[in-house]
Amino acid sequence: RLICRYSGDRFSLVLPEIDGEQTEAVRAKIIKELEASITVQGKTVPLRAAFAVVNFPAEGASEMALAHTLLNKIEEEKHRLHSSGK
Repeated sequence: RLICRYSGDRFSLVLPEIDGEQTEAVRAKIIKELEASITVQGKTVPLRAAFAVVNFPAEGASEMALAHTLLNKIEEEKHRLHSSGK
């Protein structure tokens, strides 16, 4: 397992040992944890995140195709979140 910050507020979580069903369970757990709020200097701040799940090699024949697919999915999710006002 690997998590890394690769740019500004962008992170990658690599889980090489899990399948699609397990991936969805991890995704659901992350979403649940991010539904919380935190308090910063007495102000409540909601947490939010846009993220995408990509399964390799199912969604990318190569590492470059996988990276392209992942980045596109992330951008789509960011736009969805901004459009919904979350």
